[in-house]
Amino acid sequence: MTETRNEIPTDTRPAATTQAASRTTKILRTLGGVALVALGTALLVLPGPGVVLLLAGLGILANDHPRAARLRDHLRDRTGTAGRRAAPVLRTVLAAAAALLLATVLLATVLLTTAIVLAIVALLT
Repeated sequence: MTETRNEIPTDTRPAATTQAASRTTKILRTLGGVALVALGTALLVLPGPGVVLLLAGLGILANDHPRAARLRDHLRDRTGTAGRRAAPVLRTVLAAAAALLLATVLLATVLLTTAIVLAIVALLT
């Protein structure tokens, strides 16, 4: 005895609906990528993570546009080289900032403790 299986299609939407959803997704991806590229470009001269947003926008655009993929790869190679060269300097700056923060916290603790002790002595006398 052979059984026949009724196969259930995984996508029951009509083809036109699927194409429209695909087109809408592509448009939204393109708009989001362009917005990130524009914001990243503005943040190259303003304070903020300009290069990161620029690469993120190009990464989104690279899904649909080959030219954006080439530009993203070029920028990633260029920023990777700069990052490797800047790493030792960045580590030194971060270590100095951490030491300065620690010294500030220790000084504030000593001053606060001294002020509390002096206040207690003043109340007792």
